[in-house]
Amino acid sequence: MRLAPRGAVKPDLDPAAAFPSWLRAARAGDAAGFAGFYDWLGPEVKRFAVARGARDADAVTNDAFVAAFRRLGDFDGDHRAFRAWIYAIARHRLIDAHRAEQRRPPVADHPSGLGDERAASAEDQALAGIGDPRIQALLGSLTDAQQEVIVLRVINGLSLQETADAVKRPVSAVKRLQARGLGQLRRTISDEGVSS
Repeated sequence: MRLAPRGAVKPDLDPAAAFPSWLRAARAGDAAGFAGFYDWLGPEVKRFAVARGARDADAVTNDAFVAAFRRLGDFDGDHRAFRAWIYAIARHRLIDAHRAEQRRPPVADHPSGLGDERAASAEDQALAGIGDPRIQALLGSLTDAQQEVIVLRVINGLSLQETADAVKRPVSAVKRLQARGLGQLRRTISDEGVSS
């Protein structure tokens, strides 16, 4: 694999325009292609993992991209199909991670005493918002299927078709899940306002 500087792929490129060159480069083993895909979708996939309750969202994100890159020769489609494909892989990695956590005995948290001295990036701040107990409680009022659809559609901005492809459901089912999920969120927020 030929390594390229991290800045070789500009994040401001239109994914539709850059996708064919990223795909060609990645299939040829060029790190610039991999970096293009990761820079484009990595933060979205991580947000999805955080919103779905992953203990280690970075690991889920990385595992999804590694799995995708290993199977890149099998991929056939455009940038929209790739986006849905990576979300489907991430979804399976989340299911695997949740199953593994259920089999693992709980471990006590120990403070390391080491502070994180770096400044929070915009991505870290956005992820902190998704990890906020209030947001998690609202998402927790939804079924798992509704959570997936709301996170993919509302938080990450996937289209109906991309979401349907990612969760392996028909578009009509995604529409119903989104409508029911948003309705449930409205009721939960309204109930909280009444009880306050």
